[in-house]
Amino acid sequence: MLRAIALPLLLCSFGMLAQCNLFRPNDDADGMMSLDQHSDEDCSMDVTDAKAWINRMPGPISENGPTLQIMLRIKGQTVPLRLSRSDATTDQTLVLDLATSSDERLGLTAAGYRETAPNPLYESVRVLCNGKEIVHITDIKTVS
Repeated sequence: MLRAIALPLLLCSFGMLAQCNLFRPNDDADGMMSLDQHSDEDCSMDVTDAKAWINRMPGPISENGPTLQIMLRIKGQTVPLRLSRSDATTDQTLVLDLATSSDERLGLTAAGYRETAPNPLYESVRVLCNGKEIVHITDIKTVS
């Protein structure tokens, strides 16, 4: 079962799976709906996995250099979710907002984000839902 999940995720991270938009650039806000429009209950989710890594491997995703990639898995996810960069981001901390999306291609297995890796690298990544922190990642690994 792990292989059934790991292989598509690996192919997605290299941009080799055309229908995978898990790590689609977050430059546009098409179809995004803030979770603020809903109750606080929408933010009481069970994040089962949260990872951040620098992808230094060559490939179509890394044309502009290494990329910082963030992935969240949420137990019982029932709507597509997207992570987008928050104005609260600082030189030390990348802050992401979690929002629902009408883009069904994002799927119901995870929420992802990527950007060109900054230099110097962020010390941590915070994920907010309705302004409330749901994840704080301090371990950012490098894949090369």
